[in-house]
Amino acid sequence: MTAASVTTPSLTGTMNFSAAVQGGAGSGEFTYSGFTMEGLKEGRIATTKASEAIFRFVQPAGMTKTISGSLADFAAYDTDFNVMATIFDPQKANDDQYYRAYRQISTGAYTIKFDQLLNVRIEGFTVDDVAMRPSRLQLPALMAMTPPTGATPPTPARGRPDRKCRDARPLDGDPARPIQVRGNADQPGERQDR
Repeated sequence: MTAASVTTPSLTGTMNFSAAVQGGAGSGEFTYSGFTMEGLKEGRIATTKASEAIFRFVQPAGMTKTISGSLADFAAYDTDFNVMATIFDPQKANDDQYYRAYRQISTGAYTIKFDQLLNVRIEGFTVDDVAMRPSRLQLPALMAMTPPTGATPPTPARGRPDRKCRDARPLDGDPARPIQVRGNADQPGERQDR
């Protein structure tokens, strides 16, 4: 696909999680406002921006757990989907090389609320040279934990990630390029017993 730019005033999506996901079945919704992409060519996007993203996920686990929040002024620069295809290629599962997927990702204010237990607000963050290593992704091991639709959910022992999954750090980046976080604060939420 090639395009100088793609713009949409609003983009909404939903996600449904199966009962095999830790904590049980759940659902989520996200909405992007002011969504634009510029410079789409040969599997790359020069700039992706959204003026706001709002999300809400609900997952029952004894009692319903809700995670909600918003993200302002999201921007990703030099996104390379060819690299992402390489990262997810099963033939590259043992490849320990870093592949840069984004030159930079940045946001304005980011808030997240964990089921009335904790509220977190970060004024923004910037990450440069986001790279991934296929050997740390361990996608086959993660996929093996996901039963097909309609299958019996795994036992707790079978559903627990093995060492390969626990040790997976696909974004294990260069320590010389730290994440820059601006103005963070976390506050206890107002717990309401149900």
